[in-house]
Amino acid sequence: MQKEIKEIESALKSLPEQIERVIYKNGDDIAVSIGRSFERLEERIDAGEARIYSRLTDIAAEIGAELKTMRLYVEDASEVVISEE
Repeated sequence: MQKEIKEIESALKSLPEQIERVIYKNGDDIAVSIGRSFERLEERIDAGEARIYSRLTDIAAEIGAELKTMRLYVEDASEVVISEE
């Protein structure tokens, strides 16, 4: 049991060094992976911005149509009031 515990302790002590070696040896691959992740994130942000802009444009068009309809009602109502006088 003591032997197993010492082996585990030894393995744990060397673990940070092993991780450091893996990162050092694969640094370029890790950097490329991180770069690609940022590119995908940027693409998603751009797509989200495009969707928001599209929805805002649709809303603006609907508001414009409603304002036009309201102006027509107001003009009709004012004509009725003027013709009654």
